[in-house]
Amino acid sequence: DDDDDDDEERKNRASADAAGRFLAEACPEYLASELSSDVDRLVKIGRSLEDLLSLASPAKMDGDRECDDCEREEEEEEEESLVEASLRLLVEECVVLSTEHVTVPTIRFGRTELEMPVVSLGCMRFQQEWGSRITSMDDVTSECQSNLVSILRRAGRLGITHIETARGYGCSELQLGEAFEELFSSSGDTGGGGEFRREDFIIQTKCPPKTTAAEFRDVLEESFRNLKLDYVDLFSFHGVNLEDQYDLIFRNGKDSLIDVVNEYVAAGRIRHVGFSTHAQPRLIRKLIDTDAFDYVNLHYHYFGSYTASGDGPGGGGNREIIRAMKERDMGVFVISVNDKGGRLYAPSRKLRSLTLPDMEPMAFGSSWLWNHARLDADADAD
Repeated sequence: DDDDDDDEERKNRASADAAGRFLAEACPEYLASELSSDVDRLVKIGRSLEDLLSLASPAKMDGDRECDDCEREEEEEEEESLVEASLRLLVEECVVLSTEHVTVPTIRFGRTELEMPVVSLGCMRFQQEWGSRITSMDDVTSECQSNLVSILRRAGRLGITHIETARGYGCSELQLGEAFEELFSSSGDTGGGGEFRREDFIIQTKCPPKTTAAEFRDVLEESFRNLKLDYVDLFSFHGVNLEDQYDLIFRNGKDSLIDVVNEYVAAGRIRHVGFSTHAQPRLIRKLIDTDAFDYVNLHYHYFGSYTASGDGPGGGGNREIIRAMKERDMGVFVISVNDKGGRLYAPSRKLRSLTLPDMEPMAFGSSWLWNHARLDADADAD
């Protein structure tokens, strides 16, 4: 509906304007950075401000009315203190975003020995169009591709060097391949025409199991052509959710797909093999027990999961999977922390009131994962 679109646009402009006025006083360095042209980010800052101010008591914000109830006055003072501390946190985050001297930390990714950044650039929505229609860069707008390259460039500067895509993500691989050709040097150093070296990035793609080895090999080759790469650091069987898919990988005679992947590993075109899954823990454990995989992409979130959060006590079944992976020194890649893990990018006011002023819900969800090994050990000790 056009009226709804116009109303949403007006709200976004108002939020961006509010963010601009706030940052002009509280964090002028943000407005002086290249981020100031990112209207979407300004809208999010403006909405965050609006939500924070809504937490404050109208009576206290008014300033003209006196509160006779001492208990209510104490509550209002606590609310105001929460808002002030949360605003300081918002300013601190904007300061961090505006500096070029930030590098995302890395962690050893299990037995792959890769140093994986703790924040990845997921590319499920990183394309001109979802679906299979676009097969040529002629159908990709220059505006979309320029934006994609800018995001990759910014990610690389910040150390967000794990790029995760899939054959099934529309034209994501196609556009990434074009971007890699532009951004990577051809001479092995950053002086050869590109801004980054290929080895500066950890590139992952995923392909679904197919019925025959020939069909699966064709899909793999299409991914390599799209990405314009000689090798990928990480390859995943995509969406292994059913027993039939397990059989295609391991129990399909001369068409067993694991044999195809191992050929690519032997040829140096695939460095490490894993799988992504939304399956129940029993199947995930069965796949892990083959010892054929170096890592797994799976759901495991504090606020619940997209499909299976586990079938153990209290929904903790995937916790046992995480423990099993740790025993085998496998890399753990958690899918969709901020979306399927509770839509933490758009939290309820109640949730924000519970995590602030220490951190925003997005930071809480990630911190819980980053500190999981210690927290899990403490839980066992208790």
